Amino acid sequence: MSPARTLILVDGSQRSLLACGFVRESLTGQGRAPDDPSNPDSRGPLVLPFTSMPHLDEQRVDAILRHAEMFSMRVVECIPDLPIGLAANDAEDEAHRLLAATYLAAGLGCDEVLWPAGASTGDNLDLDRIAQINDTALLVSRLVALNSAQHGVPAVHVSAPFSQLTESQVLDLVMDMDLPIEACCAG
Repeated sequence: MSPARTLILVDGSQRSLLACGFVRESLTGQGRAPDDPSNPDSRGPLVLPFTSMPHLDEQRVDAILRHAEMFSMRVVECIPDLPIGLAANDAEDEAHRLLAATYLAAGLGCDEVLWPAGASTGDNLDLDRIAQINDTALLVSRLVALNSAQHGVPAVHVSAPFSQLTESQVLDLVMDMDLPIEACCAG
């Protein structure tokens, strides 16, 4: 049985940096060394640029590439037909993009998608947003599992482990893990 493989959704933010560090720390704890990201047969974690913006600016692209390079992770090309801005509202748009990314993960042989979504408004948490994030992650996981016979991955688990963290808690974890905050883009 091959080891688990994770697709990390990144946007160059502190949450993305934390997600990459979190996955690398988990692999290190399992005794797995970093894979060579230039090897297409590598079973290491993958990074997918994932934002609500139709086009990534240069600063954000640089931050995403820094995160991937820092943790020896391969960047997956953006999904060319990833629906951005076609939905009736932001929540629907986000669900469409997460579903497309999760199907991509299944096609790449990943069994986990780490979605570093957050629900903080300053130092407060939006409880409705936390529920929405967690429900969306669960339902997308189940929807993709319905087509497991076609893509060959019995279950792709979408996790949102940072949904209940405020921005200051994310920053604290970044600092505790000694991750370089300067590798993130502003905003």
